[in-house]
Amino acid sequence: MIFRFAVGAPGEARSSTWRLWSCREDIYLVQRSHGGIHKFSFHKSGICRWALIQEPRSGRDRAMVKWTELRFHALTINSPW
Repeated sequence: MIFRFAVGAPGEARSSTWRLWSCREDIYLVQRSHGGIHKFSFHKSGICRWALIQEPRSGRDRAMVKWTELRFHALTINSPW
C-alpha cells in the first residue's frame, strides 16, 4: 500500500507531498519532489538509512546517514509556513 500525504489546511499553503510505502517488512519514505534523488528507509533489521537512490559516480556507499535505533524524533520536517 502507498500513502501520499502533506501537512496543511485546504486552500492554504501546505508542505511538500510525501510518499510512504512498504516492501516486504521494510518501510520507505520519500519527498515526492526529491523522489529521484534520495529516500529514507527503515529496515526490519533495525538499520535505518537516508540514502541516494542512484549509485554515486565515485562508487561510494549511497547512504548519507545510517542509524540503528529508531526513535520518535528520527526525522524533522521543516516548512516555511
